[in-house]
Amino acid sequence: MKVMKFFSACLFLLPFVSCTQVATYKGDAATEKKVEALLSKMTLEEKIGQMNQISSYGNIEDMSGLINPARISEMMQLFKSNLKIPVDFHTHCTPGYGLGAVLSAIVHGVDIVDTNIWNFAGGPAAPAIELIWIFCQKMGVELDINMEAVAKINKELYA
Repeated sequence: MKVMKFFSACLFLLPFVSCTQVATYKGDAATEKKVEALLSKMTLEEKIGQMNQISSYGNIEDMSGLINPARISEMMQLFKSNLKIPVDFHTHCTPGYGLGAVLSAIVHGVDIVDTNIWNFAGGPAAPAIELIWIFCQKMGVELDINMEAVAKINKELYA
Protein backbone atom coordinates (compact mmCIF):
# COMPACT_ATOMS: atom_id res chain seq x y z
CA MET A 1 0.00 0.00 0.00
CA LYS A 2 1.40 3.41 -0.98
CA VAL A 3 1.96 5.92 1.82
CA MET A 4 1.40 9.56 0.87
CA LYS A 5 2.95 12.55 2.60
CA PHE A 6 1.00 15.77 2.90
CA PHE A 7 2.02 19.31 3.67
CA SER A 8 -0.79 21.14 5.37
CA ALA A 9 0.65 22.56 8.58
CA CYS A 10 1.75 25.95 7.28
CA LEU A 11 -1.60 27.41 6.42
CA PHE A 12 -3.15 26.90 9.82
CA LEU A 13 -0.03 28.25 11.52
CA LEU A 14 0.68 31.15 9.19
CA PRO A 15 -2.35 31.73 6.99
CA PHE A 16 -0.91 34.67 5.11
CA VAL A 17 2.58 33.31 4.41
CA SER A 18 3.56 31.07 1.52
CA CYS A 19 4.98 27.71 2.53
CA THR A 20 6.86 26.83 -0.65
CA GLN A 21 10.45 27.46 -1.53
CA VAL A 22 10.82 30.76 -3.32
CA ALA A 23 13.76 31.79 -5.42
CA THR A 24 15.15 35.09 -4.19
CA TYR A 25 17.31 35.78 -7.26
CA LYS A 26 16.47 39.10 -8.90
CA GLY A 27 18.29 39.05 -12.23
CA ASP A 28 18.38 41.73 -14.83
CA ALA A 29 15.67 41.82 -17.49
CA ALA A 30 18.01 40.80 -20.34
CA THR A 31 19.14 37.66 -18.51
CA GLU A 32 15.58 36.76 -17.59
CA LYS A 33 14.51 37.09 -21.24
CA LYS A 34 17.36 34.80 -22.33
CA VAL A 35 16.39 32.19 -19.73
CA GLU A 36 12.72 32.40 -20.72
CA ALA A 37 13.63 32.04 -24.41
CA LEU A 38 15.76 28.98 -23.66
CA LEU A 39 13.06 27.36 -21.53
CA SER A 40 10.44 27.98 -24.20
CA LYS A 41 12.56 25.98 -26.68
CA MET A 42 13.04 23.01 -24.34
CA THR A 43 10.75 20.00 -24.43
CA LEU A 44 9.23 18.65 -21.24
CA GLU A 45 11.68 15.73 -21.45
CA GLU A 46 14.63 18.15 -21.57
CA LYS A 47 13.27 20.07 -18.59
CA ILE A 48 12.95 16.78 -16.68
CA GLY A 49 16.59 16.06 -17.48
CA GLN A 50 17.53 19.39 -15.96
CA MET A 51 15.46 18.68 -12.84
CA ASN A 52 17.33 15.39 -12.34
CA GLN A 53 20.62 17.28 -12.37
CA ILE A 54 19.82 20.13 -9.99
CA SER A 55 16.98 19.15 -7.65
CA SER A 56 16.60 17.03 -4.55
CA TYR A 57 12.86 16.85 -5.32
CA GLY A 58 10.64 17.83 -8.20
CA ASN A 59 8.14 20.53 -7.33
CA ILE A 60 5.20 21.08 -9.66
CA GLU A 61 3.90 24.55 -8.74
CA ASP A 62 0.46 25.24 -10.21
CA MET A 63 -0.14 28.60 -8.55
CA SER A 64 -3.11 29.44 -10.79
CA GLY A 65 -4.82 26.07 -10.38
CA LEU A 66 -5.05 25.60 -14.15
CA ILE A 67 -3.48 22.13 -14.43
CA ASN A 68 -6.47 19.88 -15.02
CA PRO A 69 -6.60 16.20 -13.99
CA ALA A 70 -5.80 14.92 -17.49
CA ARG A 71 -2.70 17.13 -17.80
CA ILE A 72 -1.31 16.23 -14.37
CA SER A 73 -1.87 12.58 -15.28
CA GLU A 74 0.35 13.00 -18.36
CA MET A 75 2.94 14.98 -16.42
CA MET A 76 3.09 12.51 -13.52
CA GLN A 77 3.54 9.53 -15.80
CA LEU A 78 6.39 11.31 -17.56
CA PHE A 79 7.97 12.55 -14.32
CA LYS A 80 7.73 9.23 -12.47
CA SER A 81 9.23 7.30 -15.39
CA ASN A 82 12.11 9.76 -15.83
CA LEU A 83 12.89 11.42 -12.50
CA LYS A 84 14.89 9.77 -9.74
CA ILE A 85 13.68 12.28 -7.15
CA PRO A 86 10.40 12.60 -5.22
CA VAL A 87 7.70 14.71 -6.89
CA ASP A 88 5.64 17.31 -4.96
CA PHE A 89 2.44 18.73 -6.48
CA HIS A 90 1.10 22.11 -5.37
CA THR A 91 -2.12 23.50 -6.82
CA HIS A 92 -5.05 25.76 -6.03
CA CYS A 93 -8.81 25.32 -6.44
CA THR A 94 -9.53 28.70 -8.04
CA PRO A 95 -10.92 27.43 -11.38
CA GLY A 96 -12.20 24.18 -9.84
CA TYR A 97 -9.49 21.69 -10.88
CA GLY A 98 -7.67 21.44 -7.53
CA LEU A 99 -9.24 18.38 -5.93
CA GLY A 100 -9.46 16.44 -9.21
CA ALA A 101 -5.88 17.31 -10.14
CA VAL A 102 -4.54 16.24 -6.74
CA LEU A 103 -6.43 12.94 -6.91
CA SER A 104 -5.13 12.34 -10.44
CA ALA A 105 -1.58 13.06 -9.26
CA ILE A 106 -2.03 10.57 -6.40
CA VAL A 107 -3.34 7.88 -8.75
CA HIS A 108 -0.30 8.43 -10.98
CA GLY A 109 2.34 8.23 -8.26
CA VAL A 110 3.01 11.69 -6.83
CA ASP A 111 5.08 11.50 -3.65
CA ILE A 112 3.85 14.64 -1.87
CA VAL A 113 0.83 16.90 -2.31
CA ASP A 114 0.24 20.25 -0.65
CA THR A 115 -3.14 20.61 1.07
CA ASN A 116 -5.06 22.81 3.48
CA ILE A 117 -7.34 22.05 6.36
CA TRP A 118 -11.06 22.50 5.75
CA ASN A 119 -11.31 26.03 7.20
CA PHE A 120 -8.74 27.37 4.72
CA ALA A 121 -9.29 25.08 1.72
CA GLY A 122 -10.92 25.53 -1.67
CA GLY A 123 -11.35 28.66 -3.73
CA PRO A 124 -7.96 30.34 -4.14
CA ALA A 125 -6.37 27.84 -1.73
CA ALA A 126 -5.29 24.21 -2.00
CA PRO A 127 -7.79 21.34 -1.69
CA ALA A 128 -8.95 20.20 1.75
CA ILE A 129 -7.01 17.35 3.32
CA GLU A 130 -10.31 16.01 4.67
CA LEU A 131 -11.70 15.50 1.14
CA ILE A 132 -8.44 14.04 -0.11
CA TRP A 133 -8.41 11.69 2.89
CA ILE A 134 -11.93 10.42 2.07
CA PHE A 135 -11.02 9.72 -1.56
CA CYS A 136 -7.71 8.10 -0.62
CA GLN A 137 -9.49 5.80 1.83
CA LYS A 138 -11.79 4.73 -1.02
CA MET A 139 -8.77 4.17 -3.32
CA GLY A 140 -6.77 2.21 -0.73
CA VAL A 141 -4.03 4.85 -0.42
CA GLU A 142 -2.57 5.10 3.07
CA LEU A 143 -1.95 8.63 4.32
CA ASP A 144 0.83 9.82 6.60
CA ILE A 145 -1.37 12.24 8.55
CA ASN A 146 -3.14 12.34 11.91
CA MET A 147 -6.75 13.14 11.01
CA GLU A 148 -7.73 13.45 14.68
CA ALA A 149 -5.26 16.31 15.05
CA VAL A 150 -6.63 17.93 11.89
CA ALA A 151 -10.18 17.73 13.31
CA LYS A 152 -9.05 19.30 16.60
CA ILE A 153 -7.34 22.16 14.77
CA ASN A 154 -10.41 22.81 12.62
CA LYS A 155 -12.63 22.78 15.71
CA GLU A 156 -10.36 25.29 17.48
CA LEU A 157 -10.32 27.59 14.47
CA TYR A 158 -14.08 27.38 14.00
CA ALA A 159 -14.92 28.13 17.62
